[in-house]
Amino acid sequence: RFVAQAGMGLALLVAVAGPGWLIFQNLPVVRRNDGRALGQMAEMMVTGLPAEPAFLLSDGATELLLAEAALSRRQGSPPHLLIHTGFLPYHRYHAKLAQRNPEHWQALTDEESRLNPEPLPPQTLNRLINGLVRSNAVFYLHPSMGSYFEEVALVQQGLIFRLALLSDDPDVDPPVTPEQVALNQKIWTDAAPV
Repeated sequence: RFVAQAGMGLALLVAVAGPGWLIFQNLPVVRRNDGRALGQMAEMMVTGLPAEPAFLLSDGATELLLAEAALSRRQGSPPHLLIHTGFLPYHRYHAKLAQRNPEHWQALTDEESRLNPEPLPPQTLNRLINGLVRSNAVFYLHPSMGSYFEEVALVQQGLIFRLALLSDDPDVDPPVTPEQVALNQKIWTDAAPV
């Protein structure tokens, strides 16, 4: 009888103390990984964006979703146009961008669609990106490389990169100014705790 009661008491102790011990062990880890750091990084990504609408490009959906989440939390944020570069070669994506933001993006006309079958060739996409850079603020949400950068360069601005036209000599990147260095040092110093 004593052994049965001791066994029941031990089982009850394990049933109560076991989860308590697991919570004690794992709660700090769960709190550290609750997504706040990711939210802070997303906020830092969009901090340097201009007040006027800009084009935000990315080769992947993750950065676009983070930027969209950070921008949606801001009151009165300008309607930046988020563009997934992997979908740019397709007519339907241009139509979707025009539907979502008609004042900043035009769908391909029937004539343009006929003359440029899918997927759109790199030369057409380069002209499109160059045209955007000439008349708008255009940013890449991460470092990248490829055919888009034949006539434009990435200029680091914190966690994101502003697209700038290359000089007449394509082998010379735009010089880094002392202001850009100071801005980036401040951003990365502020980011250190995160």
